[in-house]
Amino acid sequence: MEIRSAQQLAWDDKTARGFNLADVPLEFCLLQGEVAEAFDSWRKGRVDVGEELAGAAIYLFGLAQMTGVDLQEEIEAKLAASRGAGAGLGGGQGAGGGDSERAVVTASVTSAWVRARRSATRAT
Repeated sequence: MEIRSAQQLAWDDKTARGFNLADVPLEFCLLQGEVAEAFDSWRKGRVDVGEELAGAAIYLFGLAQMTGVDLQEEIEAKLAASRGAGAGLGGGQGAGGGDSERAVVTASVTSAWVRARRSATRAT
């Protein structure tokens, strides 16, 4: 399956199930929650790491569709640029800044996720 096809399938599933189609900050928070679940599964040595990673990928595909991003095109461009620069995907300091900037962004997203979960819990 190509990334573009998976992105469309994830979007079609979200639409059919009546899931979030417009709240981008919430979707980023939900994506982070899925990644955290995958990490927790891996850290605890559980066998469901692949399932959790698949869940994170599905949220990522939905978020890409929600924001009008062709994820396949972006990944292909990123890989080509990484090969051309001689750097790995996670190596070096790209346009995103250093560790301290990433820590601030992570803390901010985590805080937003906690607020979104609290709000969702109160709504049910």
